[in-house]
Amino acid sequence: MKKSVLFLATAALFAACTNDSVRENIADDQVEIGFSTYIQKPVATKADNSSADRTNGLEAYHQNFVVNGFKNVANSDVRVFTNQLVTYADSKWGYSPVSYWDKSAAHYSFYAAAPQTVDWVFANNAYSISNFTAQGASLALVTADTPDAAAVFGAEDLMIATDIPEHKSYTTDAVNFTFNHILSRLNIAISKSQSIDGIVTLKSLTVNGIANTGSFDELAELPTGTTLAGGTTARWTASGSATLTAVKGAEGADVVVGADKQFVYQGLVIPQVAGVETINLDGTSTATQPYLNIQYTITTGGSNTQSYSYFYNLADLFNGNTDAALNFNEGWQNNLYISIGAAAISFDADVYEWATQTSGGSLEVQ
Repeated sequence: MKKSVLFLATAALFAACTNDSVRENIADDQVEIGFSTYIQKPVATKADNSSADRTNGLEAYHQNFVVNGFKNVANSDVRVFTNQLVTYADSKWGYSPVSYWDKSAAHYSFYAAAPQTVDWVFANNAYSISNFTAQGASLALVTADTPDAAAVFGAEDLMIATDIPEHKSYTTDAVNFTFNHILSRLNIAISKSQSIDGIVTLKSLTVNGIANTGSFDELAELPTGTTLAGGTTARWTASGSATLTAVKGAEGADVVVGADKQFVYQGLVIPQVAGVETINLDGTSTATQPYLNIQYTITTGGSNTQSYSYFYNLADLFNGNTDAALNFNEGWQNNLYISIGAAAISFDADVYEWATQTSGGSLEVQ
């Protein structure tokens, strides 16, 4: 009997030790929430506000972005990230302090904007920005048939990420954002027509009367019949007036215009509508809508140099005098290709016949 009692007591002690043990793999379940962006590849979907379907790593454009995020627990959204700064270093995106996945959450939602250095306002799961001024600086002169769709413009290139409303993968895989440009872009290239037998030199090219300040509201209502992907200016309110200036050649030299296209302006523009109006070619009229002024010279015979200066309504240049406005839609670029041609001044001559001034009587000699 004593041996049996001892056995039962030992069994009870063993059971007690087993019940008091702690799961040692709880820490292993805590997976850090990480972020990344798509790198140099086509994606299955298109941009939110354009037809673009190729992406590049955000680190080529910005070294930081801001994240706001929530976890949904028991049908309630709990804030996880509030304007969290995410930076790129050592070939990866990171942030501090680190947050970990809550596997009891039904899902997470994430919203991001870049760069973080801009005064973004986040409310109602959307971003806005007030009174942003676009400097409109151009990229350097480049010879190319088409503009570089992946061109980098620096801190002025405002972007917001496609919303991730129901993220449910709580693994070590990073949350992958795709960002959308929300400014517009203007590119202007010039070339020389074969009709010119001489040297063409661009002295100046400006786009005048462009609105350069704007406020953005991601939640702004779109006009009936329009879609964000189809192109719109509705989420921006534009104001102000600025002049966009073409770049020079090496060491500030005037650009010698050849048969190949040269992009003399590639810059960012506040989304806006450029209206149509009639202006005088010589610039003597008063323009209220954006217009282009181009000044150049043509040199023939080595020493005969003539100067030219022409003014054009910008919308007319794009739409061919069709009375259609020009939309600088967010996320889209407008490309203007100017070919400088000329009709040579030539001469021909005719001579008037003699006209009779006075005709006297006839004289008959006998």
